[in-house]
Amino acid sequence: MYGFYFSVYGYYMSGGAVFMFLGKDMLIFNGTTFKQEDYDMKRLSRVEGALFLVDAAACLALGRFIWR
Repeated sequence: MYGFYFSVYGYYMSGGAVFMFLGKDMLIFNGTTFKQEDYDMKRLSRVEGALFLVDAAACLALGRFIWR
């Protein structure tokens, strides 16, 4: 059962990574005092997208390992 959860979460994170690479994620700035003008948004999206891809790959691999 946990393999299913990890797999679903991995697919969810993969989708999130796509939005990060497209520069569509602005959740980091909601409800905070940070200003988007102070950051290189393109670079931030790429780094965050790469982290999401690593997390997605780890979850998918773990889900596959548990689910067999």
